[in-house]
Amino acid sequence: MEIDFSSAGEETLEEALSNNSDPSVHVSSDRPLEDLYNATLLLKDKVSVVKNAGISNRVEERERFMDAWDNGKGFEPDFEFQNFPYNAETTLMVLEKLKQELEKIDQETMKKYGARELGAQDVRDLFKGLFQEYRLYVQLVDSIDDRERWKKNSLEIWPMIDQGHVDKCRKKLEKGFKVEEKDKDLDSHDLKSMWKEELECLGVEWNIEVREVGGCFNIPEERTVVVADGSNEKRYYSREEARMLTMHELFHVTRAYNGIKAGESAGLPPILGLHTPFYDMTEEGGAIYREKQTNVDYPEKGKDYYLRALAAYYQHQDIEFQEIVEKLVDLGGSVERSFYLAARNREMLRHHIYLGGYWKQWKQRENVEPLLLGKVNPEWAERLWSEVEAEGMLEKPPVTSNDLFD
Repeated sequence: MEIDFSSAGEETLEEALSNNSDPSVHVSSDRPLEDLYNATLLLKDKVSVVKNAGISNRVEERERFMDAWDNGKGFEPDFEFQNFPYNAETTLMVLEKLKQELEKIDQETMKKYGARELGAQDVRDLFKGLFQEYRLYVQLVDSIDDRERWKKNSLEIWPMIDQGHVDKCRKKLEKGFKVEEKDKDLDSHDLKSMWKEELECLGVEWNIEVREVGGCFNIPEERTVVVADGSNEKRYYSREEARMLTMHELFHVTRAYNGIKAGESAGLPPILGLHTPFYDMTEEGGAIYREKQTNVDYPEKGKDYYLRALAAYYQHQDIEFQEIVEKLVDLGGSVERSFYLAARNREMLRHHIYLGGYWKQWKQRENVEPLLLGKVNPEWAERLWSEVEAEGMLEKPPVTSNDLFD
């Protein structure tokens, strides 16, 4: 079977990845960037760790844990993990063959878009890094039963915070947070109205949908951001939480929007608004940076970020599950939230990236403008910014740091 990414749709790729086969991959020499973008887009949902790395019996194990906790008994989880929904070997083969197709990006390709500083190798490197990250996603989900392999793949994607940051989290939690119960008197449609007003202020054209899901999220390929209405029961928000979510979630929207707009005039496919290599830590760290710069952070959320980071760190240290929960509870976490954080970081060892990204990539940075060029990490931000400064195929972000942070 040949997967032709100049025309391949969802069904063709689905069939190829579902079988133990050796499909060939085709990217056009005339339009390699468009075809590689199409490949990135079609594979994004299929290799997603957020979608695929899950504990299928988490509800049952939570109930078993709570019963043990209430009765002072020990608890050892018997988690059942979701399987990768496609043939992992075939998926990895497709990703490897896509890397081979990168040679079709040449200087003629770059000339077509008016590049001045970036060369063909720069763009090859971007897609190569992206496909390598996708490869790690597949390996993480496929090895999730094997803790050591799973952890190794997780840390390649999301490097752990250092001991100094761990100590800072612990000290902050030991000092305590003045947490007050807030009235949750806003519903999803109130939050949608706040988001609509904020997007209008930023000059960003983006769809807002209310869906029956547990959490809010952004879908750049659909140019849509989702307001959570609740999954099992209707969700309500305090005013503090609504203001924070407005700044946080629309930061994600803005980086996607800027990335789409960056190469629009040159006719570039909107890859910078969809996914570039290992941008996740910068993404979440930047959302916290915006919370703090706009003064919408509040004690309950700050406390939770510290608990998240320590939950990830304790999993990284191979501490027993019950002991992780006990440590988080001793530091002020509720029993249920501590169970969730310990379990979630056994699915994806990722919760440290929020504060880690803020501390390492945003807080001390003098010029954050390049980080707003799209969904990029600091390395790629600087590399791509040279093209902006040369007035080549990339343009300055339409939504600036002044718009977002002042």
